[in-house]
Amino acid sequence: MVKHQQDTLAGISRFRLLTDQISSLIIISHSIKVFSSKWALIRNKLNNIISILAVIPPEIQDSADCSLLNDVVQSVEETTQLVHKCIELSYTGKLLMQSDLDIICEKFNAHIKSLCELSSFDCFSPSAIVVSRPATSASNDDLKFYINDQFSRFKIGNFEMKKQALICFNEVIQEDDRWLKIAMEVEGFVHVLVGFLSSKDLGVQEEVLKSLDMICGFELYKGVLLSIGVVAPLIRVLECGSELSKSLSTRCLMKCTAESENAWSVSAHGGVTSLLRISAGECESSGELVGLACGVLKNLVGVDEIKRFVVEDGALQIFV
Repeated sequence: MVKHQQDTLAGISRFRLLTDQISSLIIISHSIKVFSSKWALIRNKLNNIISILAVIPPEIQDSADCSLLNDVVQSVEETTQLVHKCIELSYTGKLLMQSDLDIICEKFNAHIKSLCELSSFDCFSPSAIVVSRPATSASNDDLKFYINDQFSRFKIGNFEMKKQALICFNEVIQEDDRWLKIAMEVEGFVHVLVGFLSSKDLGVQEEVLKSLDMICGFELYKGVLLSIGVVAPLIRVLECGSELSKSLSTRCLMKCTAESENAWSVSAHGGVTSLLRISAGECESSGELVGLACGVLKNLVGVDEIKRFVVEDGALQIFV
């Protein structure tokens, strides 16, 4: 029994080590100034491999094909050599380097296919390995590993796994701002969160809105959300979300429009009309939601052109 536990831990540790190696490779590859499009493609494939490794159940990790893992490790080592050649510009010719990068891409494609087959990819189930949440006093590396594990579940899990990962994420960011800082530094993390606003699963949509409401409370992070176009999907939630989703969406919009320069973005996507409909009770809205909608409108009418539109659209009669 003890030997089996040791073998299982060895399998998991091997996967953890490989994940760390790939993560380091992704980070250092950002220093490369040449062949940018090819390196972006390679990073995408490396992120896919990390995502797959993170959700392979322990029993499969324990019995994982060593030759397959060795092949992945070898490809990672080869890629590391290519990284250094590109950073130092020590390659012998552009055509040869482009060929080497194409070859490594094909290898990673094969590895992704093999890893998917290894896991049978019904692995997006509750049986997938769950990384224990580290203590708040843990190192940044441990916190980042946990965040990356949740990120993997965001990207490739089923609706239930995505929802549970979002619940875990919301719990940690409410405990300590350090979690949020680390998450915002993970490439693509915030884009996936915004993408969840269009989820057909209301549970996922509601949980991601809790995350975005928290993020919008930080000026720097709010700017990141605005720069990638968070306003349009927030407004779509006002049209077809649940009562909770609409309330959380208006909270986010209220924070986003605290500065008048962002008001135009709400107006441009039809947000003023949606907010007025909620205020008029057309959506059978609760008093809390109506109050939040009015709060956003209060921010918007600081812009004279929007104020005129609001008045012309019957706001005075609605408020009376």
